[in-house]
Amino acid sequence: MTSGRRGSAADRGGALWRQLDARRVWRQQGPAAALPLLQAAHDEAPDDAALAGDLAEALVALERPAEALAVLPVLPSTALRRARLAATLDRGAEAGAIFQGIAGLPQLAVDDRCLAAWCLIEAGAVDEGLALAEGIQPLLDGTARLGLLKNVVRALQRVGAWSTVLERTGAGEPAHSADLMHARVTALLMVGRIADAVAVHEAAVDDCVQGLTQQLGSNPSAAVVLESLLATADAFAEARAVYHQHVAGTPEALAQRHLRFEFDTAVRDGSVRTADADAYHALCRPAPTNRYPLVLISAVRDECDVIEGMLTWHFAQGIDAAVVIDNGSVDGTRARLAALAARWPIIVLDQPAGRYDQSRWLTRAARLAQRLLGAEWIIPADADELWVPAEGDLRHALAGLIAAWPQANQFQLGTALVVPDRARGMAAGFAPLAETRVLRRPLRDIGYRYAEPERLLQPYLTQWRKCWFRADALRLIAMGNHHGLMQSPSLGYGAEVTCFHYHTRGFAHLLAKARRDQIAAHNSDAHARSAIGGALAGFAAVAEAAAHDVYHRRTWPNPVFEWFAAAGRLVEESRVAVLLAQPPVLEHLAPLPPDLVADAPEILALIDALLPELV
Repeated sequence: MTSGRRGSAADRGGALWRQLDARRVWRQQGPAAALPLLQAAHDEAPDDAALAGDLAEALVALERPAEALAVLPVLPSTALRRARLAATLDRGAEAGAIFQGIAGLPQLAVDDRCLAAWCLIEAGAVDEGLALAEGIQPLLDGTARLGLLKNVVRALQRVGAWSTVLERTGAGEPAHSADLMHARVTALLMVGRIADAVAVHEAAVDDCVQGLTQQLGSNPSAAVVLESLLATADAFAEARAVYHQHVAGTPEALAQRHLRFEFDTAVRDGSVRTADADAYHALCRPAPTNRYPLVLISAVRDECDVIEGMLTWHFAQGIDAAVVIDNGSVDGTRARLAALAARWPIIVLDQPAGRYDQSRWLTRAARLAQRLLGAEWIIPADADELWVPAEGDLRHALAGLIAAWPQANQFQLGTALVVPDRARGMAAGFAPLAETRVLRRPLRDIGYRYAEPERLLQPYLTQWRKCWFRADALRLIAMGNHHGLMQSPSLGYGAEVTCFHYHTRGFAHLLAKARRDQIAAHNSDAHARSAIGGALAGFAAVAEAAAHDVYHRRTWPNPVFEWFAAAGRLVEESRVAVLLAQPPVLEHLAPLPPDLVADAPEILALIDALLPELV
């Protein structure tokens, strides 16, 4: 044992008794009660491998694997445990390096060999990992073999072995696995076989549609999934036909269609927590007046380059008011909002910097809009999103949606990515809202899980739908504005309006977002980290050297976008740029009356006391 502050024999004897006592407490009271005793014993004898193992097991049981990995000593006897923990933490390369130091890998248990195979690949030992995987396959049943293949392919993606990904996904498995199909599409894109990538992806969509169509009439779930898939593919007429013929008249299908959006169900199953559901329902009653029926809500931070253009566009398109949450901006966004609120009907709320709790913030803003402004419909929008109607303004779009879905209280609507010019985006003073290339028909989402680690397909896939909500039915807005929990939900959708997403606002912004999102993920609570993990993990891992590659995939020109343009899927849409080049004079707007805004603190206090939250 190495010498140290508490390395004496007496200390080790005391640590042993603490360890034995901790094991007794664990048996009787559980790992949480034993943890302080184990920690104290470990402090007295930090080099005791058995004691460190007990402490690590307690931390794992308490779902703290990163801390568990930190306390395990680097010893041959603990190498396998350390490798397992590193893999659990999605640190495959680190786990692979540990596996490389373990003698006799082929003699490990089958599950550990499976784990070692893909971790070795992530550590750069591709041939060694593939050979180990080949040796395991005869020992696995079909399900386990498919699981191993998925992990091997994921590891190959992480190290950029695209040709090998194509070899591994060249058999029949991709047709039965969305993950493998998308891995094959990614690899085809990365090696320049763009037409083949689109063909593989759309064949999978067609197969899915055909399979669901054959189940209509006998499987209510199939009708619900098919309706959603058709709507995601912009086949709105076909989706509505499925709804009216196979969903609307089938109580079981209707229940499945709405279940995930039902607020009371979420409260009962414990996924939503609220102090008093009945009181919260009362809080959602309409305000006595309806002076501002169409209200936009947004959460922003350091958006000085787009915030005025975003609000100008939406007010010109017919919104009546806006509620904007500023999350500690330091680039002048807050001052710009104050100036705009002195001219237009805008309420600005301040949130502390660091945390990222968009669901709670926007639900709070929606409740305030209803209670204070009399909002009838809520339109969420990020600072880099513009709602663009197919014709007319937003009021016209809303009227068309209501005509098609008169009972709907939530509209799920499509998004389109705006693709910026690469050279302009590298220059200082880049104006992202002046960009006009819009990806109207990207690859369609059929259960896609983003490729690791840099979300390689993100620029080429449609994004998840964004939503509008009827204020008196809305209870909780989900992270990302992709759906809401409603009272008696009824869903609608259509092509009357599309959310344009200016997701790449120049190279400097990409780097700033990566750094900011790392901080946001670190400072958010456990649920928020889980909810935004997929959205932020890719950015958080992007070093400046790798960011150029990410930026090139997201900007014009590149071969994929050029193919989309030739196929008529990437189109020019200049309405936004034209309007913002000569900003309209919005003389019909006026700042909110001071007495109205003065009521906001009292209403917010009531909202905060009852505001529900995802658990």
